[in-house]
Amino acid sequence: MSRPDLSAIRLLQILVGEPTGGAERFFVKLAIAFQERGLAQKLILKRDEDRAAELRSGGCDVVELDFGKGVRDLLERRRLARITGEFEPTFASHFEKTNRSEP
Repeated sequence: MSRPDLSAIRLLQILVGEPTGGAERFFVKLAIAFQERGLAQKLILKRDEDRAAELRSGGCDVVELDFGKGVRDLLERRRLARITGEFEPTFASHFEKTNRSEP
């Protein structure tokens, strides 16, 4: 079976979850699998050095932001908007804990 052409897809994925958890592990595995298949993607993470290092070692383009830091969230929202505009994604996904109130 042939693989689909991924060249027209630009995926922006945002993760603001906790350092550990099932959804977070799934996110990492999925992002690396997409990268291995040549999907153009940019990953935006709530700052987490270990997760970012794992994703970068899988070849992923990772940006860490300081979400959940009060007033700093305003600056990070602007930065997120700028990154999104520059990357021009065709699709976006957002992973977060439903009991959290972060951007």
